[in-house]
Amino acid sequence: EELGITAEQEAKLKAQREEFRDKNKKLMEKMLSKRKELKQELEKPNINRAKVDKIIADIKNLTGEKLRSRVHKIISMKNVLTQEQFEKLQKKMEEKRQAKTKRSRNKRWFRR
Repeated sequence: EELGITAEQEAKLKAQREEFRDKNKKLMEKMLSKRKELKQELEKPNINRAKVDKIIADIKNLTGEKLRSRVHKIISMKNVLTQEQFEKLQKKMEEKRQAKTKRSRNKRWFRR
């Protein structure tokens, strides 16, 4: 690969990716469940404001957990890679983000 990753680094990164993916999947399932719960509560004729506020707080906490998990993943990757490898990876990720943003803008333009 262009980052020059060793077999040992690749094994560590793979384990980290799998752990992150599993954790993130569980968080997303909880988030979707809470959003569904909020939607159902808001559709009721008599809305229980305390319950709605509790659901909102739960969603806020889950959002924070997702951010924390993502930041911890970055820190873990940084601990496995050399500084040069990490900088190359950041550059590669930024290029992908820009390409994705450009594609989504093009899709919006075609929908009009």
